[in-house]
Order: sequence, then structure tokens, then C-alpha cells
Amino acid sequence: ASSKILFTYGTSIGHSYSPIITRITRDIEGGGYSAIFVGDAVGSRSRVTHGTVEGGTADTKKMTTVVLDSPSYTLTDVITYKIQWLAESGSTSYLNRSSAYADNYYNMIAMSSMTAIEVGA
Repeated sequence: ASSKILFTYGTSIGHSYSPIITRITRDIEGGGYSAIFVGDAVGSRSRVTHGTVEGGTADTKKMTTVVLDSPSYTLTDVITYKIQWLAESGSTSYLNRSSAYADNYYNMIAMSSMTAIEVGA
């Protein structure tokens, strides 16, 4: 129950003309998801793990993170991690593909992954 969790993820998100933000959330034994490994609270700014600020062009972003998490839990608790992403209002985003979906060599189909490894105390 005092172990740490080495958590990694890589996402590929296509978007249409919008910044993209991602964050890691964690739930322990159904207690509700909480954001972890996010920036400090400053005004009304979003607290995120990753963010892109460029807008105006369609693009695909690959975001990768490695986090050593120290959750407070008991031995039989189930811990669930989730990645969330958000695109600016009025925009569209796509997991594992480009925003353009035409059948040609420069529009891609990608993959995302998450891995959680228990690191003994």
C-alpha cells in the first residue's frame, strides 16, 4: 500500500484549428477522478499536464508523459487512470488520426498507449 506507480502515456490527437490540452486523472476505489500532475492554479487558466497554444492550422500532436505517482491507498483498492483532452469551443479533435481523413499518405492513423507499473516501496 506504500508503493508508487510509474505511469506513462502517449497520445496522438488530431485537431482542426485549435489548441489541445491534456491531463491525467486518477480514481481510487470509486472515490471520483482527480487531476494529477498538472500545473499550478493561476487565475482562470486551465490546470493541465500538456498543452499546445498554436491555433489557426489543422495539425496532429503527439504528447508523451512519464509520471511517478504516489497515491494514498489501501492494499485492495482499485486505482484507475484516465487521460482527458479538450479542444477549444467550436473545434473538433480526433484520437489516433489526423483531422483531415482523406485517403492519402500524409493523413495518418496513429496509436495511443498507457502503462502503469507498480514500483515497490
